[in-house]
Amino acid sequence: MQVEPIPVAAEAAPAPRPYGVLGLVVSAIVILALTIMLALMSVGAVALADILINGREHFAAAITAAGDALASGDRARIVTPAMAIGVIIYLSAVIAMLAVARLRGGRSWRRLLALERFSADGGWLKATASVVAYGLLVGLAIARLYPEAKGWFVLPRDPAGLALTVLLAVVMAPLAEELFFRGWLYTSLRARFSFVRSEEHTSELQSHLNLVCRLLL
Repeated sequence: MQVEPIPVAAEAAPAPRPYGVLGLVVSAIVILALTIMLALMSVGAVALADILINGREHFAAAITAAGDALASGDRARIVTPAMAIGVIIYLSAVIAMLAVARLRGGRSWRRLLALERFSADGGWLKATASVVAYGLLVGLAIARLYPEAKGWFVLPRDPAGLALTVLLAVVMAPLAEELFFRGWLYTSLRARFSFVRSEEHTSELQSHLNLVCRLLL
């Protein structure tokens, strides 16, 4: 009589331990440093490519024109390069967070960023439609109550600039912010605090950082 061996289930990867408060601060500094390094390398590569393709005179003229536009307050002339730099910065931040999470969590790195599989069922579709409708209603209300808000943001006129703006506002910025605040930060806080406290601290930090960015810009 031949006895078949009993299949042994593969051991699941151990769950990575979320950071404590000190670990969050250190990891945030590491992510920031990696983001700056990657962004500078990317901007430098783009500048070098422009010099090699169009020459130093073209690059110097573009820098001079951007400086004149900043000095004169002509935001329409610098929206496209600003959007391009924004895409590079947010993409660098996403890569930095994924790298640090992979180094920290190993095979289970997705748990550190709360990256779980989900299906686009009716609930998700309704939630997405509600968020889009809310955004449109808020935009219409602001445009009607505050007519001066039309000058708060200037859309690029060229197709490339408009595409970069959509990529930044719809994809890169939400992805990077959700990975850091709702993934990295909230996951670590939730492992030590209640849901209310974790959500409160995450929302407060996100709102304060957004306010600082608005004041700086």
